[in-house]
Amino acid sequence: MIVLGLPKTRNTILTNNDIFRRIRYTFDLKDSTIVDIFALAEVSVTQQQVTAWLKKDEDDALSP
Repeated sequence: MIVLGLPKTRNTILTNNDIFRRIRYTFDLKDSTIVDIFALAEVSVTQQQVTAWLKKDEDDALSP
């Protein structure tokens, strides 16, 4: 059984960014749309922040 593209295992740990990436992919959201969604919640984020959140954890350019 595969859930959210993950292999069957009980020890799979998803980070907030993993979930965020899956939501973005599922709804085919662009970075600018995500910024707009945050604005609706009265949270100010930039496209650069969104891009950093969506980078794979293995990416060397991942911001802290």
